[in-house]
Amino acid sequence: MGGRQALGCGGLPRRHRPAHRGLCVGEQGDARHGPHCRPPPGGGAVEQPERCGTGGGVSACPASAEQLRATFDLAGRTAFVTGGASGLGQLSALGLAAFGADVVLCDLDGNDTYRTASQVAVETGRRCVGWQLDVTDAGQVEDVVARVEDEVGAIDICVNSAGINHRELAADLAVDDFRRVLDVNLVGTFQCAQAVGRRMVARRSGKVINLASVLGLTGATHQAAYASSKGAVIQLTKVLAMEWVSHNVQVNALAPAHVATPLTDELTPELRQRALERIPQHRFAESHEIVAPVVFLASRASDFVTGSTLPFDGGWTAA
Repeated sequence: MGGRQALGCGGLPRRHRPAHRGLCVGEQGDARHGPHCRPPPGGGAVEQPERCGTGGGVSACPASAEQLRATFDLAGRTAFVTGGASGLGQLSALGLAAFGADVVLCDLDGNDTYRTASQVAVETGRRCVGWQLDVTDAGQVEDVVARVEDEVGAIDICVNSAGINHRELAADLAVDDFRRVLDVNLVGTFQCAQAVGRRMVARRSGKVINLASVLGLTGATHQAAYASSKGAVIQLTKVLAMEWVSHNVQVNALAPAHVATPLTDELTPELRQRALERIPQHRFAESHEIVAPVVFLASRASDFVTGSTLPFDGGWTAA
């Protein structure tokens, strides 16, 4: 797939993966470890670590390029990605692995999941384990998360990307089809976030990223089920963020418009044109472009971001 090609060693070279944090020198000349002026391992108290600057609002310790890169380094982290066998889940897994994370990739079809996990491991050189999972089955979700933490390691990053769509005018939409979309997109996201989030809360550390959609912000015809489910995911994200903020767990949503994947290749010319007309940049996002916001929300760079929904839409929501 074109997206995987873009995310290989040429697209995300290893030289861009920082090896360590730098030092941040404060206004008194004291060396403060890390881009957020955290004390070094083994001691060394830092006064007012939240400031790292002067009272005038201009930082006295600007981060170096290496320090900034270090905030995006995911080495030593384990990411749990649902819907990872294809589409945005697969792209997220590739991006997280390219920035150093080990990845547990889950999807409904076991064969596709194992094959994609192998491809991610080969392309990135990171450990990637495939796991068959039905996100609508609460018991299975809890069992898989428990086994992953026991056999692979503590989950530091949870990307909820599993989702389906059903396009039909609301007047003609069967209730069973409406419920099926909500069961996967909303209930599945909740169950995975809950199972992983409980453990993150106990460890007082974690990042949860829910894949919403620009349609969850704007709505569209023929999208009663999908837009409703994604709008609810955005509200769920806010609730989880507020409940877990005191436990150092950040929960955010990403709301993309169309991203070039095999699924968008299947759009009819009419639907493609209609979508492009709503995007001020008049193009779909390239597959590799989705990596940047996912990595940002998964990394220390987003430590001060929680409860937010990041539109990734070429200007759709601004128009």
